[in-house]
Amino acid sequence: MTSSALSLNEQWLWLVERLTPGSVARTTATLGRRIRGPLDLDLLHACVSELIRRHDTLRTTFVAEDGSLRRVVSPDPTPEWIWRDFSSAPADQRETLALEFMDEERTKQIDISRGKQTRCMVARISESEHLMLFATHHLAADAASLVLLEEELSALYRDGEAAAEPLTLEPLPYAEFIDWQTRTLRGADDPGVAHLSQVLQEAERLDLDAVLGPAGAPAQPGYAMTVVPEGMADRQQVVLGPQLSQQVHDLMQSTRCSLFMVLLAGLELTLHVRSGGQSFLIRSPSANRTRAEHRAVIGALETQTFVKCEVDSGQTFADVLVDVRRQVLQGLRHQSVPMSLILGSVLHRGEAANTSVAFAGGMVQFALFAHGRMADWPSSLDVIVCAGSRIGTASDLQVFAMEEGKRLDGAAPGIVLEANNPGGVFPPENVQDFLGSFRDVLAAVATDPQVTIAALRAAFPSAPDRARPRTGTALPAQPLEQRPADAGDLERSLLRTVRSACSDGSITAHDSVFGDPRTAVETAVRLVDAINASPDLAGLGVTLADLLEEPTVAGLAASLAARGPRQAERVPAG
Repeated sequence: MTSSALSLNEQWLWLVERLTPGSVARTTATLGRRIRGPLDLDLLHACVSELIRRHDTLRTTFVAEDGSLRRVVSPDPTPEWIWRDFSSAPADQRETLALEFMDEERTKQIDISRGKQTRCMVARISESEHLMLFATHHLAADAASLVLLEEELSALYRDGEAAAEPLTLEPLPYAEFIDWQTRTLRGADDPGVAHLSQVLQEAERLDLDAVLGPAGAPAQPGYAMTVVPEGMADRQQVVLGPQLSQQVHDLMQSTRCSLFMVLLAGLELTLHVRSGGQSFLIRSPSANRTRAEHRAVIGALETQTFVKCEVDSGQTFADVLVDVRRQVLQGLRHQSVPMSLILGSVLHRGEAANTSVAFAGGMVQFALFAHGRMADWPSSLDVIVCAGSRIGTASDLQVFAMEEGKRLDGAAPGIVLEANNPGGVFPPENVQDFLGSFRDVLAAVATDPQVTIAALRAAFPSAPDRARPRTGTALPAQPLEQRPADAGDLERSLLRTVRSACSDGSITAHDSVFGDPRTAVETAVRLVDAINASPDLAGLGVTLADLLEEPTVAGLAASLAARGPRQAERVPAG
């Protein structure tokens, strides 16, 4: 076993999971394929093991010990191999049984603190047909990693089939990316940090109830995707036909904008029309693999690019598109800046983090997937998509677009729009209705790019009030006798504890407790443990969120004095 510090990207994902339990842990990155042809199971197992040996993130666990976050790499390259044979079942039941098994296995959560971090599930339908699902944790693989994984897996299988054994590849340790990140990212002075932190601080939450509502009760926590033969059951989809797709491409050429920019501007107007929101964020994942050394690395390299949508009724779609283009290009220039560094820089200045926007809920994520040839599997195998990746948090509205060539269902090719059901709480027909609005807005702006937002709002009236009904009862206020009697005493006790935990006697009550933006997450973990373990501060129940909202001792003491005690939160080991 080898142990090392987390990358800034991994720190962010770990913190999101701690503040919104289940949002990351339930988001397993999966790669599913239906394979027709003579599949060599022994060779497939050997190829998956070689992948895990080459990429250490696929065998890495994450622990918090003594106020320190550590990534622990196991030397064991074998996956958790799960095999079921349904070929002896009645012919009309094999497909259903195999799909049910794969769906049950896919939804099992991976424990990031122990055990194997990579699973490979294979279900046999017949001698010539199998379902395969490769799954790992979101901390081990981002969206770009899944593409790389299939490219390597197919190459290993193809070459191993020819050579009667898989090849041995040169290791690509994620630690090299961590070393590069440590050397190059300077902290609060890094280019892009000031801009991105200001964007997050000023952003407002978008009311997803207004976009998709009314919400119902969640069917189950996190995602609930059924693995179907060729599609995703928990995503709704609309297709822009050849004529509208061509109009969109013509708009791209006339405005010198990419397809991503045109669709993103259309999504911005759709969200505005349906919600009435005037200022909100759309985020999009950036692969962050601009350096040649990082292009084949598997792990959490992905960062976020933000577009701040500020809508004025006098603007035209062309105006919105110009602004989106400017923001996208600016974001790509700063795509190496991870979210944890932005957060740390805000806290370093002694400002409260806008956790309501930055972490979960009220966020829309947009991604454009290029549709191309599948990975180069052997010609003896017919390999098609069975289940896609799951990247993002369960409370986000994720909107996807892709260009299709030959469609699996035989329909005419075009641009495909998809959306997930965030948290599984909205009726599918509501999500489908939202996608219909998106398509209609694109049709309107592709026909006339000079159409005003006011005209669009008249053509697509806002949805009726979809506010989520309030449930439950308010928590009772803390009795006065349970509150600390003297905020001054509390501040002095906190200051002593913080100075000791940070090994810095010069910290004052009005200084930020976050000295280095690059270590903000680890500092927060250490201080929460130290404060809750202090006999003088027992019963306050300080949380990570408390420190993010009040990064100075004086501010934290005032907040805790007003709030009163509660059950302490200890940062768990995983």
